Amino acid sequence: MKAQAPIERDAGARRAEMRLFESDALERLTRTKPATVPLLWVPLSSALFAWGASSGLEASEVAWLASAAVLVWTLFEYTLHRVVFHLDRLVPRAARFCFMMHGSHHLDPNDAGRRLTPPVVSLPIFAVVLGIARAALGRDEGLVFAGVFGLSYVAYDMVHYACHAWRLPGRIGAYLKRHHLAHHYVDDHRNFGVTSPVWDAVFGTLGVRARRG
Repeated sequence: MKAQAPIERDAGARRAEMRLFESDALERLTRTKPATVPLLWVPLSSALFAWGASSGLEASEVAWLASAAVLVWTLFEYTLHRVVFHLDRLVPRAARFCFMMHGSHHLDPNDAGRRLTPPVVSLPIFAVVLGIARAALGRDEGLVFAGVFGLSYVAYDMVHYACHAWRLPGRIGAYLKRHHLAHHYVDDHRNFGVTSPVWDAVFGTLGVRARRG
């Protein structure tokens, strides 16, 4: 899959940026600033959680739902990254879709604008998750589940951005950074988890670590 030729964002730009669309309006929708994710998703997810948790649910129920949401998120993250973002390995005709969703990031991991999921993609996905959670668990339980799921998404996107942009603190942070960078620079058939290596270990895709974190 060939991307459009990189163009300079403006006359003073230091590096070329790859475009996905000729339309400037569509192109802007594919780029996300780091502040956008927490500013949008933390208030929204927290409000949903508070709405559901304050409706009379027992503390034990809230704790169980929150734990389940975090666990489901890690599996969702892994499946999305391994199957959906790399679907072209199974379905070659999906190459264009995969390139727009994720391949462009692999082609240029240093493009900061495409290290995060744009709201035009994340909002519809979250709406589906919210609908399924409410239908499967009940209104209040679904709100709690979806709220924590949304906060887990924030953690994922910010950890992913940080893996490429910053030095993560502590041994866990350093490990997560090495784990993800190995997916980019060592073997992109392994290390699909970003916030957790658990499912890589479960499904046998835990690979070697990048040396530099």
